[in-house]
Amino acid sequence: MVVLDVSDQQVEVLRIEENLRRRGLKPSETARALRRLYELHGITQGKHTPAKRPVSSSPGEDEETPQKTVAEVARDAGVGLTKASMLNRLADLIDPLMQRLDAGSITQKMAYGFAQLPPAEQEDIWETDDGALARRNLQDEQRSYLRGKYWDGIKQRGRPNKEANIAPFSTLPEVAARENVSPRTVKNDSQYAAAVDTLERNVPGARETILAGESGLPKAEVVKLAKKPRAEQQVARGLRHRGSGTPP
Repeated sequence: MVVLDVSDQQVEVLRIEENLRRRGLKPSETARALRRLYELHGITQGKHTPAKRPVSSSPGEDEETPQKTVAEVARDAGVGLTKASMLNRLADLIDPLMQRLDAGSITQKMAYGFAQLPPAEQEDIWETDDGALARRNLQDEQRSYLRGKYWDGIKQRGRPNKEANIAPFSTLPEVAARENVSPRTVKNDSQYAAAVDTLERNVPGARETILAGESGLPKAEVVKLAKKPRAEQQVARGLRHRGSGTPP
């Protein structure tokens, strides 16, 4: 691990701040630049951790290095506090979803929700997507699943603190309003997404079959089936095992 001295850090900070004021940056470029600024200022997930100067024999050189707060980093980068915090979180997107964001296939708000999820769950979204996020005519099952995963990500992040201000659309009514559905629909979608993931773990290939609309199972039935014993799930009609062209 290379430790930069203070002057090198200052040069890098100024370079990043200048780049962030340029037009035409991709969301991935902006997100990763903000994340790097946070790192340089000792900020982790919105919390400020001051760094210290290396100990020196010269008087006054062993004092703490003044570090910026989240709000100061956002101000000096020329972006709003909420936007800066969102961009910082977007840096947690896996590369395939980040590429979708850069291409405009998913919105920043949806990407923000996905970015809250662990990488393995983001991989699930990518594998399920198979290009669907690039299309406007999503299957109803796909739309519900992605909306449920989006809300799950927001829930995992939780409410923001005043300093970080990092959870836009963080309440159920706000998410529902943005998605133009009722809060109950968002909650149902969250349960549906969890049920689909459960069935995929127990019956590999089930998620692809369900979200392609090929299982013949209404969403409510999918949720019910996910609560049944694994043995019953594996013999359920309509669920295709991975590698098999027909249901078990």
